[in-house]
Amino acid sequence: MGRSSESSSNTLRLFLAVFPCREQIRSIQVLVQKLQGQETSFHPGNLRWVVPLKWHVTLRFLGNVPSQQLSSLKSGLEGSVSGVKSFPFRLGGLSGFPRSRTARVLVVKVEEGLDEIRLLADRLEKSLSTLGFRREKRPFSPHLTLARVRRGMIQIPELDFLSPACLLSKIHLVQSRPSEGYKTLLKLDLG
Repeated sequence: MGRSSESSSNTLRLFLAVFPCREQIRSIQVLVQKLQGQETSFHPGNLRWVVPLKWHVTLRFLGNVPSQQLSSLKSGLEGSVSGVKSFPFRLGGLSGFPRSRTARVLVVKVEEGLDEIRLLADRLEKSLSTLGFRREKRPFSPHLTLARVRRGMIQIPELDFLSPACLLSKIHLVQSRPSEGYKTLLKLDLG
């Protein structure tokens, strides 16, 4: 298994994610409004904003997975989170990729619960490895994407942000459907 550039009706484009709670969504919406008010400093119209329904923190991108492997994937993932307790997490601080101050992607970082999310992602990574997925080579950097730059790079603005804390109690196995959006295929409950 692993990432594939091919897409067909026999594969599902999947990722594992955590979605922000309502209170976090509201606070992120206020942040985005402030940022959009400053967009002239980013070059007007140069940002493609992510819609709130797609806001999430990716724990692991799986790529195109053969649909017949979905059952074994679900079983493996359920086992990997067994015994993991829910924990509070909070988003805060603006950053970007590929560099934190000059970027092509504008993000909000995970501020609280960072160690727990990293441990959780590591458990998922190990489980996926036993299921035949190639290990992720890039270091895990949990974040929520706010916008992508259409051309060039932007300077990340200096703006304080800290969302409310929410209990992280579910992980979602999500199918990304280009014309239809996201569909949760499985919710993994944490204890």
